[in-house]
Amino acid sequence: MSIPGGDAGGPDRAGEGEQLQLTTLGGWRRFVTDMPSVPQLLDEQVWLGLDEDKRAAYDDDRIEHHARLLVVQTPAVGEVISQVFCFTILHPSTPTHGG
Repeated sequence: MSIPGGDAGGPDRAGEGEQLQLTTLGGWRRFVTDMPSVPQLLDEQVWLGLDEDKRAAYDDDRIEHHARLLVVQTPAVGEVISQVFCFTILHPSTPTHGG
């Protein structure tokens, strides 16, 4: 879901359960400045002792945390960075900020 007003300087916080729209300025700013808490790693015996619902919630929190981690250097990302760098060197007067 997009964040209403997120790209026009308005609210850029997503509500509970909403996803950030990274193609908007507000959504991107929220993404890069967000400092999510790291879920506590439970000992296996403690994890096994949790009720089924609590175990599922704990697992969901850990999966969500790991899903937010970024892979910074991959061949595809390296190629994009290289192309953007070359473009900005070859076309220095071209605006790159969309405005």
